[in-house]
Amino acid sequence: MNPKILAVSSAMVFALAGYQAAENVAWSAAVSGGNCPGATLDKTTAMDARKDMEKAGYSQIKDLHKGCDNFWHGMAMKGGSSVHLALSPQGKVMTETN
Repeated sequence: MNPKILAVSSAMVFALAGYQAAENVAWSAAVSGGNCPGATLDKTTAMDARKDMEKAGYSQIKDLHKGCDNFWHGMAMKGGSSVHLALSPQGKVMTETN
């Protein structure tokens, strides 16, 4: 086989493999809401988080995003006040402070 063709073919294979790896990291970061290389995300959804927060008495839930630690974060209303919320992977809803 021609050495030039072999070299070009090999370079293309490595380039495509690198592109795919970068694409996977970007997808993981988008899903997790941040750059979480190596993070293992659970399968809870924003709808799951919203339901748990509503059960805890919160309304007008918005800006939900999942952190690398599998905690869901967002904003909501309770008792006429706007609060920052977090939902733990174990299902505990709590307020967050800055």
